[in-house]
Amino acid sequence: MGWHYQARKKTYDGEVQFELVEAYPDLMEEGDTIIPHTNEAVTIRADTKEDLAKWLRQAADDVEKYEVIDGDEGSEDGPSPQNSAKEKPLIDNLLDNFFEGWKV
Repeated sequence: MGWHYQARKKTYDGEVQFELVEAYPDLMEEGDTIIPHTNEAVTIRADTKEDLAKWLRQAADDVEKYEVIDGDEGSEDGPSPQNSAKEKPLIDNLLDNFFEGWKV
């Protein structure tokens, strides 16, 4: 079964946020409109600093490669707009979250 990282866009208390999820396209069934993915956002952990950097690069590459999952689809408010001009580029939002609080 294949998987990759993918960004999911959700609205929390009226604020749009992007989070990282694991997506499983091989599990899609006929009629599905959203790729099956983890319910909770993922946290990337590794045994070494080098492995962590490798997985963060892989996640960033996947986020840029695949479409954003609309996590608001099917909610009472309906799907949120996909590419608002007011939003920072997707990868910037994700990397800000990964490196928040880190000192290099």
